[in-house]
Amino acid sequence: EETVKDRLTKLSNFQCLALKHAMSFPQVTKIVYSTCSIHEEENEGVVSQILTESSGSGWELKAPHCFDHWTRRGRPVCGLTEAQAQCLIRCNGHEDETNGFFV
Repeated sequence: EETVKDRLTKLSNFQCLALKHAMSFPQVTKIVYSTCSIHEEENEGVVSQILTESSGSGWELKAPHCFDHWTRRGRPVCGLTEAQAQCLIRCNGHEDETNGFFV
C-alpha cells in the first residue's frame, strides 16, 4: 500500500516535471506555481528544486504583489533562503479557514 510519503514524492516529482516542461517554452516569461497543499514537499521543496536545477537560466523568484498584505509566507526550508521564502505565500487550514493553498 502506498504511504503518504510515497504519494508526496510522486506528486512533487510530477510537479517538477510539469514546471520544467513549462519552462522549456521560449515564449514563456512568467510561470505561477500553485498547489492546494500544506506539505513542504509539494510547495517549498518543488520551488527549491526547480530554482536549483534552473540556476543560471534566467528564471527568478518574484513575490506576487497582489498579495503584499498577506502575512503568512513560505518557509525557509529545503534550501530556500529567507528572502526566497518571503516571495511565497501559504494558506493553512485552521488559521486561514482553508484546506491549504500555496503560491
